[in-house]
Amino acid sequence: MGIDHANTHVTYLAEALDDRLSDKRPWETAMGEYHRRSRAWSEKSYRRTCTFAADLRPMTRTALQKRGLT
Repeated sequence: MGIDHANTHVTYLAEALDDRLSDKRPWETAMGEYHRRSRAWSEKSYRRTCTFAADLRPMTRTALQKRGLT
């Protein structure tokens, strides 16, 4: 999940930097859009992690069941 997040976030960052360097947007607007997109994309997994952080067994059990490993 971490590599997926990093890859998605760097894609969003590259797009924002391209917008800035090609004079499509000012720095503040480009970076604001990058932050908005990256946070929106990560929110679901962040909330899921916070929900299960106290006890990861339910999440692990569900993930294993979905893969037919239990």
